Amino acid sequence: MPGLRMDTVPLAETQTPRAPRLRRRSVSQLALTPLQQVITTLKQPFAAFVRLHASIGETSSTLAPKFMEAFTQWEAETHGAFVEFVSLFDPTVPKDREGYRHHKTYQAAEYLKRRYMMMQIVAALGTDVQAVGPLEAFARLVRTILPHIPTAQQEMLWHVLEIELHWSPARIKALRNKTKKAEPLIKTQDKAKLRLIA
Repeated sequence: MPGLRMDTVPLAETQTPRAPRLRRRSVSQLALTPLQQVITTLKQPFAAFVRLHASIGETSSTLAPKFMEAFTQWEAETHGAFVEFVSLFDPTVPKDREGYRHHKTYQAAEYLKRRYMMMQIVAALGTDVQAVGPLEAFARLVRTILPHIPTAQQEMLWHVLEIELHWSPARIKALRNKTKKAEPLIKTQDKAKLRLIA
């Protein structure tokens, strides 16, 4: 109505401030054993590692020992398999071998396992172990199987490799030269003591 004045107060000033919401820890969180607490603290960094697995760098050197030490404790208490430990971090990991081998979480965990084993070897040797290049690895493999192929058929092997791998004659020649100097992956001179030397 004209001429009638109504004093108003901003709505924000009339609202009662809300009390901060307190986070409540679940009973399961309060009842965690020391080992479960270790696993819980690893879940977030491990999940981040899974996402960055394709472009992982130095993170693995830090995470691998912690991850495998936790697995060692868990294995001692439960006698469970590695895939069961990994499923604690990601329940979607399949239980069957064919399934979990192709699961990204298990692959990341397996990488950490291999990384840790390599770190242990390096520590034991006291030197840095360099990875073998693809061509040298292939040459060592060929050098290993050649003695088991009749001499008359060995030339056929090179011909088959050239055709099936779509390699040029020059590349096959380079492989042949490298194979002559390569050390076999397995020594077969003493079959009773067949052992890996790689």
